[in-house]
Amino acid sequence: ATSPNQAVAYEMAPSGTMIIQVVQATVPPGDTGTKRACVKLELRDGPEDRQKMKTKMQDVDKAMVLTFNETFEFDVNEEYGGELRLQLFKRKSIMGDKAAVANAGVYVKNIVSYINTNGSIDKEFKLFSKEGQALGGNVRLKIDFAPSDPATPLPGDGGGAMKSHAPTEDEAATRLQARFRGMKTRREMNEKKSKGGVKGAVIAAAAVAVAGAGAMLVRKRGQKKR
Repeated sequence: ATSPNQAVAYEMAPSGTMIIQVVQATVPPGDTGTKRACVKLELRDGPEDRQKMKTKMQDVDKAMVLTFNETFEFDVNEEYGGELRLQLFKRKSIMGDKAAVANAGVYVKNIVSYINTNGSIDKEFKLFSKEGQALGGNVRLKIDFAPSDPATPLPGDGGGAMKSHAPTEDEAATRLQARFRGMKTRREMNEKKSKGGVKGAVIAAAAVAVAGAGAMLVRKRGQKKR
């Protein structure tokens, strides 16, 4: 069994380590039911690649603030295509039951590119409801990134504002699954090319195209439903 703070191994080689310090969190205004809470961090990079960690439970003070000052490390793969999820969980009862108070998402590529352009991050990220509404609460994070190889170029288009978004479960899952299938097929194609299998490489290339078309169709159907 895995512990709550145990990371799930990546299929792709990590390009570096993201160091995240959870400094504190502010409970959304009007939420008088949250007395103790923790912050859960999850780096999603495919249907099977999820690294999950969480802080200890802390008491909410009179200013509706929770102080954590806990640091975690996540492996980041070479495509920077994942999403960092933040969730504020409250303790519901003395039995230890927990419920999500609010959540947020930040794309890994945006984080790495911002750090590459501007340096480490120290920011309060807005929290959202399950319906995607800004609640007024936030989580303050300090984030840095240490590349595995300092000579490897990093994404550098992060000059804009660094902010969180309301995560959409279905859309995010579809995007990650499609990208994961595409990466797997491209790896298979490259392996066939390296072995000199031209016919196999052509078949794999066709599979990439089919996978991409299927992902677009799924996204379009999802947009029609909304």
